[in-house]
Amino acid sequence: MKTKIVETYEANIYIGSREQYNGPKFGLQELRYAIRDKQEELGIDMANPVRITEVGYLFQKYWETGWQISIINYARSPRQNEELDTFAIELGKHLFEKFNQNRLSVVIPSRTIMFEQDNPELTHEQK
Repeated sequence: MKTKIVETYEANIYIGSREQYNGPKFGLQELRYAIRDKQEELGIDMANPVRITEVGYLFQKYWETGWQISIINYARSPRQNEELDTFAIELGKHLFEKFNQNRLSVVIPSRTIMFEQDNPELTHEQK
């Protein structure tokens, strides 16, 4: 048995499961296709495998289901942390736009980046 050891890295993208606040829901299949399309666009030198987990978000009386997309430094084809940061951010931007999100968070080891519509509360009131 061979063993490969690489520097540990994990980033997470947190996204809801519907467009805006009350728009159409999207499921695992649509999410998988959107991620795959971005991986293919970025190519083998930048794309990375991901793990997709269904999650729930709770804040007081607010409850929303959504997804956590996790990125690790995959030992089969290791990358530098900066490359993985870039991949996570680019994938987050793509999903934010593709699924018309009000907010989306990308948590990389050094910081949390939130993408947000210009007026998400206004959007919520209009729905």
